[in-house]
Amino acid sequence: MGRGKNVSPEIRKLIIKLYLENRSLRAIGQYVNKLHSTVQGIIIKYTETGDLSTNHYQAGRPSKLTIREQRSLVVSVVKNPKITSTILSQNVQEGMQKQVCPQTIRNSLKNAGNHGRVARRKQFISKAIKKKRSNQNSIFLGMTVL
Repeated sequence: MGRGKNVSPEIRKLIIKLYLENRSLRAIGQYVNKLHSTVQGIIIKYTETGDLSTNHYQAGRPSKLTIREQRSLVVSVVKNPKITSTILSQNVQEGMQKQVCPQTIRNSLKNAGNHGRVARRKQFISKAIKKKRSNQNSIFLGMTVL
């Protein structure tokens, strides 16, 4: 159920009214111009829950972290790209009072576009090496260096 278009509340009420008048599923379907399986689904939901609303149950497990908490994780990773997911999970446990495993942290960061790759550390070049390189470049290019 739930792959097609939603049936309007007026048609749902009409289907239930005709069902309570003991009409057949196919007769109701022809009257409201819907498939008998659609009519059957609406009637089953009405008999089980007593409700005519079109609210569907959420599919899958709800997220452990809210959107705001996920954004705060992304901000902390942007500030410090070398922070580990275990440290982040400990921070979440302390700050947000939620028990979250490191894999959940990695999954939420991956969904936000951070894939756990950190830029390589910039190579340290001392002043002596810089001067030596500039001398070599000037000789190669035929320039003079001060």
